[in-house]
Amino acid sequence: MIIGCGQIAGGYDAARNSAGIHTHAKAYLENRTTQLVAVCDVNRRRALAFSRRWGNPAVFTDVKAMLQRQRPDIVSICTPDKKHADMLRLCLGSPSVKAVWCEKPLVEDAREAAIITAAFEKGGILLAVNYQRRWDYRMERIKNMLRSGTLGCIQKIVIYYSKGLRHSGSHAVDLIMDWLGPCSGAETFGRGIMDYSWDDPTVDARFIAGGVPVYLIGLDNRKYGMFEINIFSERGRIVVENYGEKVVLYRARGRKASGSAVELGKEIVMKKKAGFSLMEKVLDEIVRAIRTGSPIRSTGRTALQTVEACCTILGSRKACGFARGKPEDRD
Repeated sequence: MIIGCGQIAGGYDAARNSAGIHTHAKAYLENRTTQLVAVCDVNRRRALAFSRRWGNPAVFTDVKAMLQRQRPDIVSICTPDKKHADMLRLCLGSPSVKAVWCEKPLVEDAREAAIITAAFEKGGILLAVNYQRRWDYRMERIKNMLRSGTLGCIQKIVIYYSKGLRHSGSHAVDLIMDWLGPCSGAETFGRGIMDYSWDDPTVDARFIAGGVPVYLIGLDNRKYGMFEINIFSERGRIVVENYGEKVVLYRARGRKASGSAVELGKEIVMKKKAGFSLMEKVLDEIVRAIRTGSPIRSTGRTALQTVEACCTILGSRKACGFARGKPEDRD
């Protein structure tokens, strides 16, 4: 069952001709063990069009009615960020729900995130948050390289992102904390950009993770989108480019002569495997966790830590100005 019939729910795959899986709807339809039984959106016309595109599941405009009538095992929450908390509470009150697959961020407020996470844990309901890069084998390889010291000590990490710190920047914050540890010592600087919503600005900031300085550089999504992570270590540099589609390793070469600078050579170390789908991997792990109790990689608890980190960063703002302009319409 899917709440919210926008892009990540099914729109991205409806607009693509590729064989990949980029949305909740296609993931459910392609998985042999799941069936998409219902969709819900406040815009009935959009919900009807969505249903026709994805196998004609039942259409609702009221979430509570859908939960009562359909009694789903798994619920996807694909609404705007501000609606997540209300949808999560409705799922908590539905006895049939075994798992919720929620889009990021979990919620916008750290205190609310803590209360909801505890309620799901107490109720024994699996809560998966779609920080899907945690399922990317290439990100796992980077994590292992950083933790093993393969490239020596990390000097610093620089992240370029757009479309709100909580909404899009939190993908990078979540990865960094998974790789290195909790966020601390946050401060913002420069100008913030209102390219997503008034209460989720795209800010420039610095924080510490595992003793490593991490810099967030915000760009205006109304000009173009950006998601890139640059890791600078003693023995090389790793760049996660194009929203994670490409990963490049630059290894330090030997010195040419005494006193001369060390150069970086270029090596593409990790190409994305043909047919590999993060959404498919996430749903597979959710289904397996329901059946066997096995762990999942992005839970309410890990997503809570990410919400807390983003709130810490945003809470550090003092005299930070904001670029003018109307935030874009959100899905």
